[in-house]
Amino acid sequence: ARYRKGEHLAGKGGFLPGLRALDEDYCEAMRPLGSMKGSLLDIGTGLGIQAIRYAQLGFDVTATDVSQTAIDMAREHASAAGMGLHTPRFMVDNILISKLEGPFDVVTDRGCYTLLARWMRKGYCDRVHRLLSPDGRFLLKTDAKAGGAMRSLGTHFRILRSLDTRYFGDTADVPKALFFVLAPIGRRKRSRQGSRRAVAIPR
Repeated sequence: ARYRKGEHLAGKGGFLPGLRALDEDYCEAMRPLGSMKGSLLDIGTGLGIQAIRYAQLGFDVTATDVSQTAIDMAREHASAAGMGLHTPRFMVDNILISKLEGPFDVVTDRGCYTLLARWMRKGYCDRVHRLLSPDGRFLLKTDAKAGGAMRSLGTHFRILRSLDTRYFGDTADVPKALFFVLAPIGRRKRSRQGSRRAVAIPR
Protein backbone atom coordinates (compact mmCIF):
# COMPACT_ATOMS: atom_id res chain seq x y z
CA ALA A 1 0.00 0.00 0.00
CA ARG A 2 2.87 2.38 0.73
CA TYR A 3 4.10 1.91 -2.85
CA ARG A 4 0.67 2.94 -4.13
CA LYS A 5 0.75 6.02 -1.88
CA GLY A 6 4.04 7.08 -3.44
CA GLU A 7 6.13 6.97 -0.25
CA HIS A 8 8.97 5.38 -2.23
CA LEU A 9 9.35 8.54 -4.31
CA ALA A 10 10.31 10.64 -1.30
CA GLY A 11 12.39 8.04 0.50
CA LYS A 12 9.84 7.75 3.31
CA GLY A 13 9.05 4.83 5.60
CA GLY A 14 12.34 3.03 5.05
CA PHE A 15 12.27 3.45 1.27
CA LEU A 16 15.27 4.75 -0.62
CA PRO A 17 14.79 7.87 -2.76
CA GLY A 18 13.00 7.13 -6.02
CA LEU A 19 15.19 6.58 -9.08
CA ARG A 20 14.08 6.69 -12.70
CA ALA A 21 17.43 5.77 -14.31
CA LEU A 22 20.13 3.22 -13.61
CA ASP A 23 22.03 4.06 -10.41
CA GLU A 24 25.26 5.76 -11.49
CA ASP A 25 27.54 3.35 -9.61
CA TYR A 26 25.93 0.30 -11.18
CA CYS A 27 26.03 2.03 -14.55
CA GLU A 28 29.75 2.64 -14.13
CA ALA A 29 30.34 -1.01 -13.20
CA MET A 30 28.37 -2.16 -16.25
CA ARG A 31 29.79 0.27 -18.82
CA PRO A 32 33.04 -1.60 -19.64
CA LEU A 33 31.17 -4.81 -20.38
CA GLY A 34 30.13 -4.05 -23.93
CA SER A 35 27.63 -6.64 -25.18
CA MET A 36 25.78 -8.03 -22.18
CA LYS A 37 24.00 -11.36 -22.53
CA GLY A 38 24.49 -12.89 -19.09
CA SER A 39 21.91 -13.72 -16.45
CA LEU A 40 21.25 -11.16 -13.72
CA LEU A 41 19.33 -11.32 -10.44
CA ASP A 42 18.08 -8.04 -8.95
CA ILE A 43 17.26 -8.55 -5.24
CA GLY A 44 14.68 -6.20 -3.75
CA THR A 45 13.73 -4.80 -7.14
CA GLY A 46 10.97 -2.56 -5.77
CA LEU A 47 9.27 -0.86 -8.72
CA GLY A 48 11.62 -2.61 -11.14
CA ILE A 49 13.29 0.51 -12.56
CA GLN A 50 16.82 -0.89 -12.21
CA ALA A 51 15.75 -4.32 -13.49
CA ILE A 52 14.20 -2.76 -16.60
CA ARG A 53 17.41 -0.82 -17.27
CA TYR A 54 19.50 -4.00 -16.91
CA ALA A 55 17.24 -5.77 -19.41
CA GLN A 56 17.57 -2.85 -21.83
CA LEU A 57 21.35 -3.24 -21.59
CA GLY A 58 21.02 -6.85 -22.73
CA PHE A 59 20.91 -8.92 -19.54
CA ASP A 60 18.53 -11.84 -19.01
CA VAL A 61 16.94 -10.43 -15.84
CA THR A 62 15.16 -12.04 -12.90
CA ALA A 63 13.91 -9.46 -10.40
CA THR A 64 12.49 -10.26 -6.97
CA ASP A 65 10.83 -8.49 -4.07
CA VAL A 66 8.94 -9.60 -0.95
CA SER A 67 6.09 -7.20 -1.82
CA GLN A 68 3.40 -8.38 -4.23
CA THR A 69 2.35 -4.75 -4.72
CA ALA A 70 5.87 -3.79 -5.76
CA ILE A 71 6.05 -6.67 -8.22
CA ASP A 72 2.68 -5.76 -9.73
CA MET A 73 3.81 -2.15 -10.18
CA ALA A 74 7.15 -3.30 -11.64
CA ARG A 75 5.28 -5.32 -14.25
CA GLU A 76 3.19 -2.25 -15.07
CA HIS A 77 6.35 -0.19 -15.56
CA ALA A 78 7.88 -2.85 -17.82
CA SER A 79 4.71 -2.95 -19.91
CA ALA A 80 4.68 0.85 -20.20
CA ALA A 81 8.35 0.74 -21.28
CA GLY A 82 7.43 -1.60 -24.15
CA MET A 83 9.89 -4.29 -23.07
CA GLY A 84 8.10 -7.08 -24.93
CA LEU A 85 10.10 -10.32 -24.98
CA HIS A 86 12.91 -8.64 -23.03
CA THR A 87 10.70 -7.98 -19.98
CA PRO A 88 12.43 -9.03 -16.72
CA ARG A 89 10.91 -12.00 -14.89
CA PHE A 90 9.36 -10.27 -11.88
CA MET A 91 8.45 -12.52 -8.97
CA VAL A 92 7.71 -12.45 -5.27
CA ASP A 93 10.62 -14.07 -3.44
CA ASN A 94 12.34 -13.75 -0.07
CA ILE A 95 16.09 -14.11 -0.56
CA LEU A 96 16.44 -15.63 2.93
CA ILE A 97 14.29 -18.60 1.88
CA SER A 98 14.63 -18.18 -1.86
CA LYS A 99 13.33 -20.87 -4.18
CA LEU A 100 15.43 -19.62 -7.09
CA GLU A 101 17.89 -22.06 -8.63
CA GLY A 102 20.53 -19.97 -10.41
CA PRO A 103 23.31 -19.69 -11.18
CA PHE A 104 23.37 -16.00 -12.09
CA ASP A 105 26.31 -14.23 -13.68
CA VAL A 106 25.54 -10.99 -11.84
CA VAL A 107 23.58 -10.40 -8.62
CA THR A 108 22.62 -6.85 -7.64
CA ASP A 109 21.32 -5.44 -4.36
CA ARG A 110 20.62 -1.74 -3.91
CA GLY A 111 19.79 -1.21 -0.25
CA CYS A 112 18.29 -4.52 0.89
CA TYR A 113 21.21 -6.13 2.73
CA THR A 114 21.73 -3.08 4.88
CA LEU A 115 18.17 -3.42 6.26
CA LEU A 116 18.61 -6.97 7.52
CA ALA A 117 18.82 -7.79 11.21
CA ARG A 118 22.19 -9.20 12.28
CA TRP A 119 20.85 -12.76 12.63
CA MET A 120 19.60 -12.69 9.01
CA ARG A 121 22.91 -11.77 7.40
CA LYS A 122 24.52 -15.20 7.28
CA GLY A 123 21.43 -16.72 5.67
CA TYR A 124 21.42 -13.92 3.13
CA CYS A 125 25.10 -14.46 2.29
CA ASP A 126 24.59 -18.22 2.02
CA ARG A 127 21.77 -17.76 -0.47
CA VAL A 128 23.50 -15.17 -2.64
CA HIS A 129 26.71 -17.22 -2.65
CA ARG A 130 24.76 -20.29 -3.77
CA LEU A 131 22.91 -18.40 -6.51
CA LEU A 132 25.97 -16.62 -7.91
CA SER A 133 28.02 -18.21 -10.68
CA PRO A 134 31.53 -19.22 -9.49
CA ASP A 135 33.04 -16.55 -11.74
CA GLY A 136 30.16 -14.13 -11.30
CA ARG A 137 30.01 -10.76 -9.58
CA PHE A 138 27.86 -9.39 -6.76
CA LEU A 139 27.18 -5.64 -7.01
CA LEU A 140 26.09 -4.31 -3.63
CA LYS A 141 25.16 -0.87 -2.31
CA THR A 142 24.70 -0.49 1.45
CA ASP A 143 24.21 2.25 4.00
CA ALA A 144 27.45 4.11 4.73
CA LYS A 145 27.11 3.18 8.42
CA ALA A 146 26.82 -0.55 7.69
CA GLY A 147 30.49 -1.33 8.33
CA GLY A 148 29.64 -4.07 10.82
CA ALA A 149 27.30 -5.71 8.37
CA MET A 150 30.17 -6.12 5.93
CA ARG A 151 31.94 -8.56 8.24
CA SER A 152 29.31 -11.19 7.46
CA LEU A 153 30.03 -10.82 3.76
CA GLY A 154 33.74 -11.46 4.30
CA THR A 155 33.25 -15.20 4.82
CA HIS A 156 31.54 -15.59 1.45
CA PHE A 157 32.94 -12.88 -0.83
CA ARG A 158 36.13 -10.97 -1.54
CA ILE A 159 36.06 -7.29 -2.37
CA LEU A 160 37.28 -6.42 -5.85
CA ARG A 161 36.29 -2.77 -5.68
CA SER A 162 34.81 -0.44 -3.06
CA LEU A 163 33.58 3.14 -3.26
CA ASP A 164 32.26 5.82 -0.90
CA THR A 165 29.16 7.11 -2.64
CA ARG A 166 25.46 7.93 -2.22
CA TYR A 167 22.03 6.52 -2.97
CA PHE A 168 21.31 8.61 -6.03
CA GLY A 169 17.65 9.51 -6.41
CA ASP A 170 14.97 12.06 -7.12
CA THR A 171 15.26 13.92 -3.81
CA ALA A 172 17.68 16.66 -2.77
CA ASP A 173 18.80 14.74 0.32
CA VAL A 174 20.50 11.56 -0.94
CA PRO A 175 21.86 9.25 1.81
CA LYS A 176 25.54 8.34 1.93
CA ALA A 177 26.35 4.80 0.88
CA LEU A 178 29.06 2.24 0.17
CA PHE A 179 29.27 0.43 -3.17
CA PHE A 180 31.05 -2.90 -3.64
CA VAL A 181 31.97 -5.22 -6.48
CA LEU A 182 32.34 -8.67 -4.89
CA ALA A 183 33.42 -12.12 -6.06
CA PRO A 184 32.47 -15.44 -4.42
CA ILE A 185 35.03 -17.23 -2.27
CA GLY A 186 35.63 -20.97 -2.44
CA ARG A 187 33.78 -21.75 -5.66
CA ARG A 188 35.29 -23.64 -8.57
CA LYS A 189 34.88 -21.83 -11.88
CA ARG A 190 32.67 -23.63 -14.32
CA SER A 191 33.78 -24.42 -17.85
CA ARG A 192 33.01 -21.71 -20.37
CA GLN A 193 32.07 -24.34 -22.94
CA GLY A 194 28.32 -24.17 -23.39
CA SER A 195 27.99 -21.36 -20.87
CA ARG A 196 25.39 -18.62 -21.36
CA ARG A 197 27.75 -16.13 -19.79
CA ALA A 198 29.09 -13.48 -22.14
CA VAL A 199 30.17 -10.83 -19.65
CA ALA A 200 32.62 -10.36 -16.78
CA ILE A 201 32.87 -7.43 -14.39
CA PRO A 202 36.42 -6.06 -14.72
CA ARG A 203 38.61 -6.09 -11.61
